[in-house]
Amino acid sequence: MKKFFYCITSLLLMLFAVSSCIEDEEIETYPECSIRRFSIADIKSEIKAKTENGNDTSYYRTIEGKNIYFNIDQVNKTIVSVDSLPYWTDITRIVPTIESDGYVYYRYDSDSLFIPLNSGTDSIDFTMPVQFAVVSTSGMYTKKYVAKINKSINDVDSLIWRELNTSDFVLNGPHKSMALGNRIYVFSENNGNATVTSSSELSKWLSWRDVKEVEAEGAAIDYASICTFKDNFYGLSKDGYIFKSIGEDRGEVWTKVSDRQFERLLGGDGIYLYASDGETIMATKDVENWEADSNVDMDMLPEYPVTMISFNSRTNSNLHTTVMGGLSVNNSDNAVVWYKISSDDPTSNQHWQYMQITEENSNGCPRLENINFIRYDNCLWAMGGKNLSDDASVPYECFYRSYDNGLTWRKVNEKVALPQNFVGSDLPASIVVYGKELVLLQSGGHLWSGEISSAVE
Repeated sequence: MKKFFYCITSLLLMLFAVSSCIEDEEIETYPECSIRRFSIADIKSEIKAKTENGNDTSYYRTIEGKNIYFNIDQVNKTIVSVDSLPYWTDITRIVPTIESDGYVYYRYDSDSLFIPLNSGTDSIDFTMPVQFAVVSTSGMYTKKYVAKINKSINDVDSLIWRELNTSDFVLNGPHKSMALGNRIYVFSENNGNATVTSSSELSKWLSWRDVKEVEAEGAAIDYASICTFKDNFYGLSKDGYIFKSIGEDRGEVWTKVSDRQFERLLGGDGIYLYASDGETIMATKDVENWEADSNVDMDMLPEYPVTMISFNSRTNSNLHTTVMGGLSVNNSDNAVVWYKISSDDPTSNQHWQYMQITEENSNGCPRLENINFIRYDNCLWAMGGKNLSDDASVPYECFYRSYDNGLTWRKVNEKVALPQNFVGSDLPASIVVYGKELVLLQSGGHLWSGEISSAVE
C-alpha cells in the first residue's frame, strides 16, 4: 500500500513539474510532440424562445461532433473549426479528444499554469481561444497550439439593424416613404401642406435633400395618397384630381394629369394605376382611359393611408401579384387586406378581392396604426404602431408575417425583430425595401438600416 501511495505521489509531482516548466522559450520539435487529430463530442444546447403567445419557453438542439471538422496547422500551430457553428451553440462545455505524440496539457489565457488533459473526458470552455501544449514522452521537447471554435455571432435568418446618424435627415409627424430609382422619398403631412425630402443617390440614405413643400399648381396634395407608378409619382389633390410628378422633379413639382375626380388614389402595380370613385375601383394604364375593376365589398376599402405592394409571379413573369391594405371604420378588429393578380392579358387579369375574416381564416392582419406592408425575403411583412383593437398593445412591438400573400398573418417572436430602441415608441414610422436592405424611418429624424444576416463571424 505504501509503495502504491509513493508511486501516485511521484506521478503527480512529475506532472506538476512538467506543467510548471512549459515555457514559451522552450525548444519545439515536430515529430516528438505534435497533435495529430483533434475532435469533439456531441454538443447539446438549450435554445431560449417564445411561444406564439409571447411566453418564454426553451428546447434543445444537438450537433454531432463527428460532423465538426478541425484544421490543424502544424506550421502556425493553430487548431480551428473549419465551419462556423450556429449562433445558438453552447461552447462553454466542449469535450475534446486529442491524438498526439506526447502528453497533452491545456490552459486559458488567464491561467499561468498548464494542467493535464483527460482526453475525451474533460470539459473545456471555448468561448475564448484555448492553449494546448504537447510534451514529448522524453520530457525534452514541447509544442504549443492555440485552438479556437468559430461560431456565428447571429443566426443566418436574423435581421440585423444598425442605427444611422445623419444630421440632415429632417422628419416630423405622419409620413409615407417609398423607393424610386436610387433614392428613398419621404412625403409628410405638414399640417395639410405636403412636404418631401429624398436621399442622395450617391450616399444612399446618409445624405438628404432639404425638406420642400410640394408645388401643385395651387392645389393641395394629400401626402397619404402619393404612390409610384411607372417610375413617376402620382397623388390626389384635396378636391379629388390626380397629379403627377416625374422622377427628375424629385416629388417637388406636380402637374394635373386628369380631369376625372376620385375619392381615393389607391396605388399602382406596374401595369395599372388604381383609384376609387366611392362606388367602384377603377384601373388605368395611362391615367386617361379608365375601366371598372371591382365594386364588391367597397365598404371594406382601406382608407388613407393605403399600403400596397406588387411583385412578379414566381411562375409567370407576365403576372403581377398585388396586395393592398389599411384600416376601415367598418372593421374594428383587423386591418383590411385586398388581393389581385394583374396582367396585360385581359384573360389573365383578375379583379380585386377583399380577403374575408372567417372562422377558417382567423389570423387576419392586426389593426395597426400607420400600417405598412413590405415584401422581403420571399414573404410579406406588416409593421405598424399600436394595435387599435387591443388597449394593452405596444406601439411598433414586432413584425407580422404572411406566407400566403396576405391571407393569414402571424406575430414574429424570433430572429426578425424591430430595433430594441425603436419598440414602444409612439412616433410615426415607415419602412422601405431598398435592394437587400430595409430602411426604417421615424419621425424625429431617426434612421435604421437592416438586413437578414448571413453567417457573421
